Amino acid sequence: MKKKTIKYMKMGAMGCVAMLGVGAVSLSANALASAPVSANVTVSSKVHATVPSATGVKIVEKVLSTTSKNLIVDIKVPQLDGMLDTRYQNELNGILLSRAQKDLAQWEKDAAQTAKKAKVNHQKFHPYEFYVSYKLKSDGTGKPAGVVSLEVITEGYRGGTSMPRIDTYNLKNASAAQRVTLEDLLGSNYKEKLDADILAQMRKDPDQYFLEKFKGTFTEQSFYIEKGELVIVFPKYSIAPGYVGSPEFRFNLKNAASEAKPNDMKPEVAVKLDLKKVAAY
Repeated sequence: MKKKTIKYMKMGAMGCVAMLGVGAVSLSANALASAPVSANVTVSSKVHATVPSATGVKIVEKVLSTTSKNLIVDIKVPQLDGMLDTRYQNELNGILLSRAQKDLAQWEKDAAQTAKKAKVNHQKFHPYEFYVSYKLKSDGTGKPAGVVSLEVITEGYRGGTSMPRIDTYNLKNASAAQRVTLEDLLGSNYKEKLDADILAQMRKDPDQYFLEKFKGTFTEQSFYIEKGELVIVFPKYSIAPGYVGSPEFRFNLKNAASEAKPNDMKPEVAVKLDLKKVAAY
């Protein structure tokens, strides 16, 4: 079978930046540049002919720790289990673990450097905090059929408030797994309708949003599927004040064909959108 290389995921522009504590030391430009934001994986090019699994995927949790006295951590890394395409599963699990390990190493380094400076200047140092958590939003047994959605939240504190990084992974659990995009779910003309509905909801509560900062959704927009609903996620501070958290806009996917194939769905026939706004605090 002919192979081709595709990208798993590339998070939103702000979502891919390492978390920065307000008013604290940020990561260096080199560290940010080297942080993994995407990865290439080889999968079958004939994924449309596959049948999704009727059994849901599960999470096997990996816990990372640190020996640093300058850093408090609680790191739970999700590892998918039960996918039909074990090669895809293993490579995605490797990316999830590697990303958490690199983030942890950077936070250990930053905490050590700041603690050393504080000691030299006879200042009190409060340990940094670093957390990684996850939510399996959809295990592939709901609708759309076979779609698995995973959300990973990475967040750190250097004092003050924080900016969580929310990475979402959406894939089709089939014998030849593949990434699922907004275009796959809604069709090639999804952006105009989606952007208009989100903006309309923002205008209903203008004091809660930065209307001038909303530039619409983009190709690598963060989203997930939960209980048959499409949820669009924006980074904290991107379109709303910090107290709002990471704004979410929720859509009901009605009348979606249960066996719809990526790039074959016609939004005007297969999917109707019913927008419900949710602010994640």
